[in-house]
Amino acid sequence: MNTTTDKEQKESIKIEEQVNIELNNLSVSELETPHNPLYNVKVLDTDRTKQVGTISAISGQDGIMELMYSYLELTDVVQLERTCKRYVNVERTRRIAIGNALGLEVGRDPLDHALINYINNTSDSSTVSLQKFLLKIKPHRVKIESIGFIIFYVYKMTMSLDPLSFEVFLESTFSNSSLHDTNVLLGMIDMKFSSRRAFQIAKHLLRGDNNVCGILKRKLLGRIRFELEDENERGDNDFSERFFLYSMDLEVMRVLISIEGDGDDGHPEELHLLKDFALLVLNKTIMIKGVARRQGMTKDDPIFLQIIAFNSLFNKHIPKSFPGMVDGDDNLSVRDSIKQYWVDDPSMIQIWKVALFKALKWVYELEIEGRLSDYLLISRIIQGEEIIKLPNSPINNFSLAAFLIMKSVDCAGAVSMSVRLESKEGLTDLFCDYYEFLRLYEKGFRELKELSERMLATHSAAIAAVNHAAAQP
Repeated sequence: MNTTTDKEQKESIKIEEQVNIELNNLSVSELETPHNPLYNVKVLDTDRTKQVGTISAISGQDGIMELMYSYLELTDVVQLERTCKRYVNVERTRRIAIGNALGLEVGRDPLDHALINYINNTSDSSTVSLQKFLLKIKPHRVKIESIGFIIFYVYKMTMSLDPLSFEVFLESTFSNSSLHDTNVLLGMIDMKFSSRRAFQIAKHLLRGDNNVCGILKRKLLGRIRFELEDENERGDNDFSERFFLYSMDLEVMRVLISIEGDGDDGHPEELHLLKDFALLVLNKTIMIKGVARRQGMTKDDPIFLQIIAFNSLFNKHIPKSFPGMVDGDDNLSVRDSIKQYWVDDPSMIQIWKVALFKALKWVYELEIEGRLSDYLLISRIIQGEEIIKLPNSPINNFSLAAFLIMKSVDCAGAVSMSVRLESKEGLTDLFCDYYEFLRLYEKGFRELKELSERMLATHSAAIAAVNHAAAQP
């Protein structure tokens, strides 16, 4: 860790004092759950029966909320929660909708106990509970001979799952999948990558074993290269915007650094080809599009103004003390160090919630402007510049802003993400993911830059050789 100066220490103390003043101004109930500016529940005036007669009439009936949620798309859950004080447990109602999306109904299925336990046991986080639930029902559901049909059926049944739940569904249901299963999943991807779901499945496939799925991964990366070249010919950035919005570049970066060494080092030729494909994709996106966008940014650029805005927010509201440690022997030690941070100073839970809610309000405003993808594109280069300058993964406004945008996209928006930060476990998960992102990008960007410079040098040498030969009499 860098040694802080007296000025920084004084500034840190001042910021924490300001946050404590904000906390002291809250009521006891608000102190337990700090005010979330993105999630203001609007209380309906039940006396105005003409305007809200229907809602008022059904709000007192037990079970009516479950019935209503069974007909909702998951993306509507949070918005509906904000319109009526009756909707007091968004997590429970989200789980009811997920159970319905999977074709399960209380009282009409032999898996009643698992479903009821999943709906009511909200002490576990969303992702942990869903993972446990899927593991329980999987043996009862997979009884059809054709795995391809099963995957197709389940995929269709889960189209209405929110993005984060679908991610957990993929990892729980198709972890350690065979080559045949992954080929079936590949066949379900819209190869124009026009939807979030296509990117989610593609990212899941890229996490597979290189030795088992190397050819399949190269096929997928080849398709991505084709889409990048196609958009260059069209003169637009439609594909690149979705590529960065759903953080596909980070998954390609995982592939790049998963293959150690290059040249004749004992790896099969297929793995070298896979690494080359990953390098070409990242070079076309981060190193070419990112650098060009970064160099073209002016002080009047909307993204530059947003960078300045978050920098101000970071310096004013984000505590200098971050939970736990970034690096460790494994992810468990990192998680334990974060948990110990909350134990050592419980007040930091509330301080961090207040700070993160303010940061997510900034993300929400960026969502409204439609500039998330453009911000991520530029931030990749800025963060890379910071990595080259510093010996360790930098915890700063650039990396934190980019990370919060990515997590918000994963949760289908800053509003949904803000709800998931109301528990200590949610905060712990957030910082574990943040530190994992820092480690990945530090290692990945250094290797990408080194390989890109080597590729450029080889290309320049080849051109010089051709020019020299042409100049000979």
